[in-house]
Amino acid sequence: MRADYDSPWKTMLNDYFEACLAFYFPEAHQQIDWRVQPTFLDKELTKLLPKDQSRPLRVDKLAQIKLHTGEEGRVLVHIEVQSQREQNFAERLYRYNSRLYNSRRTKVATLAILCDSAPSWRPTQFAYDLLGCHVQLDFPTAKLLDYQAEADALAASDNPFAIVTLAHLDALATKADDPARKTAKFRLVRLLYDRGYEREYVANLFRFIDWVLWLDPDLEEQFEEELEAFEKERKMEYISTLERKAIERGLKKGLEQGLEQGLEQGLEQGLEQGVTKGRDEGLVLGQQKMLLTLLTKKFGALSDDVVLHIQAIMDEATLQALVGEVLTAESVDEIEMPAI
Repeated sequence: MRADYDSPWKTMLNDYFEACLAFYFPEAHQQIDWRVQPTFLDKELTKLLPKDQSRPLRVDKLAQIKLHTGEEGRVLVHIEVQSQREQNFAERLYRYNSRLYNSRRTKVATLAILCDSAPSWRPTQFAYDLLGCHVQLDFPTAKLLDYQAEADALAASDNPFAIVTLAHLDALATKADDPARKTAKFRLVRLLYDRGYEREYVANLFRFIDWVLWLDPDLEEQFEEELEAFEKERKMEYISTLERKAIERGLKKGLEQGLEQGLEQGLEQGLEQGVTKGRDEGLVLGQQKMLLTLLTKKFGALSDDVVLHIQAIMDEATLQALVGEVLTAESVDEIEMPAI
């Protein structure tokens, strides 16, 4: 999972913040006055909580909200999405909670969404005693693994975070089985269409599904062909016509030409074709996919760390520079990845 970057998780939290709390933290959701729109304070959060290079697999979201209680002023909700087990996780949340309180001099609720694969890892508290002084922070958590037995209920739910949860669970279950991952990905997409959602809603959720259930190039091509046929059958071209898809097709065509006629020239052609078919966001995502495709074709299967690192790069110039490095590198280790 990406960290401290605009990712599908951050997009989902920003666009469907209320739905997130309703799904994962219903008791907290009931206490918030949703007639008052939340104010997101991500820039302030970035300043207060410096990026930790050693723990990149997390996403933070900070919102100022109003409570039903009539309490004077507005309070803060800090949501942390954690993708891996971390030894000092509870202590870090305590430090963040304290920093936010000291900065704003207002109450702060800290909530954690745990997307890791360790069933027994369930941090909920940080506390210590010293010379008669007791300090403690208790924080609610939502453990995605706890929803494994509720697949049918998730599939029937209208809350977008039911799909988010299913996608994460499928990603964990198919980590070593790419064909099963393709099947799971198509099943989730079909579910979006079967529920009759609006195009924008389907596209937003698909971006998340596509990001979590990343496929190797050959299976991705098969998936896209099946998706296009499925949409034509349903007469609902919601996903296959996304700008990102147009970009990827251009990049892929250029890459294929490059492998046959000269790698560098083909990549340049692919970039030119892709750029003309999409917006900036689509270009970045298309460049990420193109770079992953190039790396896979040149060096074979990639480690999860390499895939996640590239997915975290949201700068076009950086991605283009990496393409140049791949052309001359003899191994993945020779490529100088930027810090994220």
